[in-house]
Amino acid sequence: MIKSKSKTNSTTSKVIPKPIDDKESKCFNCGKRSHLSRECRFKDLGKKCFSCNSFGHIANQCPTRSNVNTLKGLMFKAIKINEHELQALIDTGSQLNLIRIDQYLLP
Repeated sequence: MIKSKSKTNSTTSKVIPKPIDDKESKCFNCGKRSHLSRECRFKDLGKKCFSCNSFGHIANQCPTRSNVNTLKGLMFKAIKINEHELQALIDTGSQLNLIRIDQYLLP
């Protein structure tokens, strides 16, 4: 059974919103829990990036983010071997690195 945050009055069928709890509220501009977005003093600076903690962009548009690409949960990074650029799969749990011989011997 899913619990709703709002209550319904059966006689009038109106939804009565749940009062905002200070512990649950969070500002979507700066991320602080002390106020809501509409009251944020940093609102004029734009949205906050939770990757670099600066204002004006969001994390998926962060210019300081690493150049690691993800696809279906796998992480890839562009690498250069013998002047050839390849996409390498990153496995953080692996203790060794493998490369196919045909990729290594590219002219």
